[in-house]
Amino acid sequence: ARDGLGAELEFIGNVLAEDAKNYHAWSYRQYVLLQHSSEAQAGEEAVAEMWSQELDYITSLLELDVRNNSAWNQRWFVVHSRPQPVTPEVLQSEVEYALKYIAMAPNNESPWSYLRGYFHGANAFSYSECPDLKAACLRWSEGPEDPSVHAHCLLLDILSQEGSGATLGGGG
Repeated sequence: ARDGLGAELEFIGNVLAEDAKNYHAWSYRQYVLLQHSSEAQAGEEAVAEMWSQELDYITSLLELDVRNNSAWNQRWFVVHSRPQPVTPEVLQSEVEYALKYIAMAPNNESPWSYLRGYFHGANAFSYSECPDLKAACLRWSEGPEDPSVHAHCLLLDILSQEGSGATLGGGG
């Protein structure tokens, strides 16, 4: 099954090399990963390795194009589909990961949206669990050159969740 998985992921990878935003290829890739993950003969260690390799693959795509929203969506899929639960430690790791790419392109909406997902919906975390995120939002929303509207939006979410009376721009 491992050789078949490797060949299938390589095939899909070749399709994505031609068109990194091919929705059908990404959807099929997710299907293949889930199928392999649920196979009884796969074994826990092999499944963990598969998910780890997929995260490495996503990183390689983001290194080529930090604005590849499809790769950000795939990262969300992997982090939330693998057997490892999304713990506060995983959250912190993912925040650090996204902030690394935000530093490369602060006005790229994809990593900001990726982060926001951890704090909204079912099983949402509290922004208070990631104080570094608020500091990063302040840094990129108040930058002297080209402040990030996405940093402003996330900062508003954080302030709202805090119940803070603080305002952007120091006006209140």
